[in-house]
Amino acid sequence: MCKTTLALFLAFASIAWATPRTKADLLADLKVRREKAAKLDFTDAAAEFIKANAVVKSSADSYRKMKNPVLTEAEEQVLFVAYSMEPVKSLAGTSKPSAQACAKAKRQIILEDKGTKTEDSSFSHEATEALAWLEVLCK
Repeated sequence: MCKTTLALFLAFASIAWATPRTKADLLADLKVRREKAAKLDFTDAAAEFIKANAVVKSSADSYRKMKNPVLTEAEEQVLFVAYSMEPVKSLAGTSKPSAQACAKAKRQIILEDKGTKTEDSSFSHEATEALAWLEVLCK
């Protein structure tokens, strides 16, 4: 009985770990890490962002490894999260960013998000999270 239970646990666990994370999972994880990073200084907050961005990158890589001939909607959404975080990633890899670098990253996030939308539309969830991370790193 014990061996059967262990085998079933391992089978279900491997299936759960093999499934790439969704956009909602990633955004929830980014939010939790951002709230934690908001209480830290720049160096520690940047390190926390780099860890969070590594999770996003690994999720995008998981979808790529599935080698679907057509981009799935879930994969596309995860890639949007990864692309939205790129301007913040460039700031996290440096020393304390200048106000000019922060403003440039903010404009880039806004332009990339608004590029395909009407002027009066609100920001996407990905852009909102990227702007929140930018605020944490540029405080």
